[in-house]
Amino acid sequence: NPGKAWAVLNIYADKQGIVKKGNTVRIIPETNPENAFTGTIDFIEPYYREQQKTLTARVYFNNEKLQIPIGSQITATIFGNAREAWWLPKEAVLSLGLDNVVFLKTNGGFRAGKVSIGVTHENHVQVISGIGEKDSVALNAQYLMDSESFIKVKN
Repeated sequence: NPGKAWAVLNIYADKQGIVKKGNTVRIIPETNPENAFTGTIDFIEPYYREQQKTLTARVYFNNEKLQIPIGSQITATIFGNAREAWWLPKEAVLSLGLDNVVFLKTNGGFRAGKVSIGVTHENHVQVISGIGEKDSVALNAQYLMDSESFIKVKN
């Protein structure tokens, strides 16, 4: 029955914490971009599929009036849950592979501090933990990074 359809969304592991069942989704069909519509996430598969790094979510919708061909590609924007966090310019966060650090201002200069990051939006990074309201950080972590140095981070 092509009147009842669903969109399958792939969610990367680092984003799955902010996506929940019931989140609103804006869907733009590749075959007809002017025919965008909204729906809600009805189901998130509770496991990873073999050889994939994403979870799968489904958005069920009534396709009788939309007339989107089954099997069409779509683009989706998920409006996730709000999460308390700080936002910094991308340049202020230095990626060390598995860890991300910022340089925190101290009395005598700067020290590296480990942070947990969330989503990236344009030129900003969401910092979920590792800094507080009264902390000051260097705006450009790359500037303080020396190619000869080894950064030690206290947990």
